[in-house]
Amino acid sequence: MKLKLLILFVSVLFFTACGTTKKSTNKVTKIKSDAFNETYSGIIPCADCAGIEYTIDFNEDFSYKTRSVYQGKSNGLFESSGNYRIQDGIIQLVNEDEGIKYFKKSGDNLLILNRNQEEVTGKLSDAYVLKPVVKQAETAEGNVHKLKIKRAGEGVDFFAVGNEPFWSLKLDFDSKFNFEALAGISLTTPSIAAKSMLNTEKASYSVTTESGALEIEIHKESCQDGMSGQLFDYTVNVKVKKGDNPDFVNYSGCGTYTFDLKLHDIWILEAIDGKTYADSDFTSGLPRLEIFIEEQRFGGKDGCNILNGNVETSANTIIFKDAISTRMACRDNTKSDLYRETILENSFSFLVKNNRLILSDHEGERLRFKKID
Repeated sequence: MKLKLLILFVSVLFFTACGTTKKSTNKVTKIKSDAFNETYSGIIPCADCAGIEYTIDFNEDFSYKTRSVYQGKSNGLFESSGNYRIQDGIIQLVNEDEGIKYFKKSGDNLLILNRNQEEVTGKLSDAYVLKPVVKQAETAEGNVHKLKIKRAGEGVDFFAVGNEPFWSLKLDFDSKFNFEALAGISLTTPSIAAKSMLNTEKASYSVTTESGALEIEIHKESCQDGMSGQLFDYTVNVKVKKGDNPDFVNYSGCGTYTFDLKLHDIWILEAIDGKTYADSDFTSGLPRLEIFIEEQRFGGKDGCNILNGNVETSANTIIFKDAISTRMACRDNTKSDLYRETILENSFSFLVKNNRLILSDHEGERLRFKKID
């Protein structure tokens, strides 16, 4: 009862609307300060729902937008916008309908403050920390993001480009490797197994056929294409030899892995470390995992609480990280804790087959999910 009252008290301090779709604006006199262009998001406590997905966008013109989604409520969307100012390190959102809300930067994160401009303390303090969200679409990297989606649709797992002369490389680890150069060189070879890049700084591939040879090095080092200005995740070096020619031609450029679109689905847990589970083993049913692969994020439930976070993929490897969750009390969190401890911040190789998603590590299969939609 005390915990519920505390959540209600702190939520009332910060929010004035619940379960309403509404937009409001307000203008304020801007105070001289360093404006910024960043987005923060998190799940904060809610008195009468599972949690509030709260997102705030700050813009360099001192404007802001907020979005609050009250979990489990059909009309639980609340949006507002206005202007912000910064005084003595405190960020103030000024809105005539809502009053003033206070925030403070803490490292990479953003802290939600109470009406006295103080940090929230106690057991719920971690729930009032918002984490940064990258605005990919507003950068040159956003163009690469679109290319990843396009190349993934073509069945390509990794692609790279370079200039002087222009060249391109496409790797389909299930089928073939293809290299093309404007200088007239074209070479297609059989593929070889993908190598993970999550826990290493370099992956090398070497393929030799009657038509020629490819030697590829993929370095985990950010790279900017000199012609387009686009930002890539990896630096790539390629050596190409045609036919019986004894000499290799060297090429350098930028590349990135695409998205495995088979991951983009809703999955329900079947087993952890080979042990199968049923709905009755968890307070609110079997854990549910929804992967938004193009957005590199995931959502779902751990069998008790709502769970959201980011996804990082590389070749056939995946990691679920930066997770945030609601704080509902359940009758027995033991199995939910096991699920979170197993899936979060660990690197897995993944396999999608027969409507199953299997996550494995060096010990073998760790988690198995079944497609449900």
